[in-house]
Parts: sequence; structure tokens; C-alpha cells
Amino acid sequence: MCTGEHCGGVVKRNYTQVRYTMGSGLTKEGLEASPLTTITEHQGGINCMALSEDSSLLVSGSDDRTVHMWSTKSEPIENLGVLNGHTGFIQCATVYDTYVITGSKDTTIKKWDMATAACEYTYTGHTGRVNRVICSGEFLFSTSHDKTARAWLFHTHDVHDPSQACIRVFEGHTGVVSAVIFVPGQDTGVPDDNGFNINPSDILITASFDNTARVWSFDTAQCLKVVEDAHDGAILYLRVVNRLMYTTGTDNYAKCWARDGLENTRTYKDHTDSVTAARFHNGVLYTVCNDGIVRAFDAKSGSLKRKFLGHKNAVTCLAVCVNQQEDQVYTRLVTGDNNGILIVWNATGISSEVPMVTMDQEYQCKQNQRLEELNQHLDDYVADDPLTKSSTTSLGGGMNTDEIDNLGIIDDD
Repeated sequence: MCTGEHCGGVVKRNYTQVRYTMGSGLTKEGLEASPLTTITEHQGGINCMALSEDSSLLVSGSDDRTVHMWSTKSEPIENLGVLNGHTGFIQCATVYDTYVITGSKDTTIKKWDMATAACEYTYTGHTGRVNRVICSGEFLFSTSHDKTARAWLFHTHDVHDPSQACIRVFEGHTGVVSAVIFVPGQDTGVPDDNGFNINPSDILITASFDNTARVWSFDTAQCLKVVEDAHDGAILYLRVVNRLMYTTGTDNYAKCWARDGLENTRTYKDHTDSVTAARFHNGVLYTVCNDGIVRAFDAKSGSLKRKFLGHKNAVTCLAVCVNQQEDQVYTRLVTGDNNGILIVWNATGISSEVPMVTMDQEYQCKQNQRLEELNQHLDDYVADDPLTKSSTTSLGGGMNTDEIDNLGIIDDD
């Protein structure tokens, strides 16, 4: 196991320095954006990205079986080190506190100390590729090609038998389980029979290649609800933002749902292939697609605001990084593709722009009508459902609730 500066170390490169100003990286028409920086450190396709809570650290996982750690605060982004140890390609990653957690084709999950680059624990139990892993601080949740989701203890100091690290198995999907979200319920303050802080209203949501999403009780591991035909194909991604949930699939669409009732409220069009992932930031939904194009949609109206052109292969993952320099705030989009290329884009100011591409007028009218109905529904909304409690938390400091992502909800970013 390589550690410290011997594990990749700090790598200096001759990047083109870019000053982020409005319009930088745009064509004269304004709709299509071009790359600011292209990075070719990985030796295989990039499958996943994850950001630390403060957005200062970005990790990327690859077919080359490595995880790279990047500083997003440097200009340009800088390679801080490499994590080596998996025997199969890296499919998923997340960052919690000072740890990086990764899942692999080798069926294992590894917990790494980012300061030393040492693997502190290897979780075994899945019998197929690990597709997603998320962390609540006390628990890890994972999904796999073995058609199950699992819950694990994050703190393993007192785990002497590796089989005891897995505390729940969620079985019921008939296809590969892809995405997962953890929605904490009301904290009772009473541990369960095993001493775990699991509440009766804690919820897990999973998505599958069987075209369904399932809602599970974390407490009992029982399936509470099945949502069928959410997409006309496999569901690849789930993301919760306050009272809304975003999904992507192999049917070439991204969709928005009201979490209360799981009603489809918006469909984001223009993609010509599978939509592999999405991120919501400041009113904008960013999507990446197998057609090689990164897109920015107005999340509320569904209108396309910008296309980012530069990848020559399928785009698999993305992250939105916000930096502040003196009194200016800059937004950078980082995307990865299956040819091992990382691209940094300027996304500053997109949220304030008027949508540049309009939809079919009849479709847009229907979308607006449904949006008005949804807004009326949410105005009358009462949070008596564990799927919605965490998004009604009171926010201090004058923060805008429309801009707060995942209040207590854990997903794969």
C-alpha cells in the first residue's frame, strides 16, 4: 500500500491558467461551452466522482483500479495523491470526514484514510460489482450487481468478524441495483435491540435495472413501496433536493418527481443516449450523457440553458465545485468520461441566465401547467411522512431553502 507523498504525491503540471470571467469558455453564440482545462492522469475510463463536504477535495475512480484525489481550491485543480488496492475497476466513491470510501468490480468496499492513503478496512459480502456507496456517518449503504442493497457499520474498530460489519440486506429487486438514497426519519433517541441508532421511520430508496424504484424500512429491511416504470428502461441515478427527487435512465431522459406521492412533474429532454448522472446546483440541473454532451437545464422549467462540448466519448460522472476568490464566487463543473479524460468547465452565472433553448410550445405549456399544480400542492403540504421530514428543517442565517441540497438526506455525492 503506498502512502503519503509516495502515493501519487503532489503533481505539478503545465496547465493553461484560466481567469474565470463571465463568458469564458463560451462560443460566440453563447449556448455551447468549451473546456477550460483537460486532464489525462487516469489510464482508464472514469466511472465516478465525489466531493468532500466543503467541496475542497474531489475524488475520481477509474477502470485503471485507482482513485485520484484532487484539490479543487488550487488553480488549476491539483493532484494530491492516488489510492491503490482494489483488484477490480472502481465503480463508485464517496467522501466522509477524513475518509474516502470506494466500491469496485472486485465486490469489495474499502475505507481509506485520505491523509495517509492507507486502506483502514475492507468490507466483504456482496457477490457482484458494487455500484454505489453512501455514508451517513454511522452507516454505509451500498448497491450491487448481485441485485441487493446492504447496510454496513461505518465504525469498525470493534468489528472482529468481517461478517458482522453488514447489518442489513435489502432483497427484492429482480435486476442490478444501481442508485441508493438514505432518508433519516424522526430521531427517537432510543437505540434498537443491537444498540444501533436506527429509527422506525428511517427510509432507504433504491433504483434498479428492473425499471423500478423501491422504498425500504431501514429498521426492518422490508420493502414498503414499489414504483414501477419510472423510466422506460434502467434507472441509473437518484438525487433528492428538498421535496423533489431527480432520476436519470437509459431511456434518454432525466426526470423530476415530487417525493410526496412520487409524481413525475418534469422531464428533461434533448439527450440522444442514456443519461448516466445528474447534479443540482443553484436552480440548475446538470446532466451527463453517453452521447458525449454535458447539459445544463433550468431545473424549474426544464428548458435547456447550455451544452458543454469537448468530450469525445460517453460522459459518466460530474461534480459542481464552488470557489471564492476575494469577493467573487466562481462555479466550476468537472466531468469525466469513459476514455479517462477529466474536463473542467466554467459554469459561473448559468443560474442567472435566461434559458437559451426553448422546448416545443405545447410540451412547455403542459410542463408549466403541471408545475403550477405542483407548487399549489406543495403550498398545502404537511410533513407527516418520513420521506419529507428532513427537507422541512428550519434553516438559519437567511439561507434560501431552494438552494439547500439534501437536508439530512444522504445520497451519492
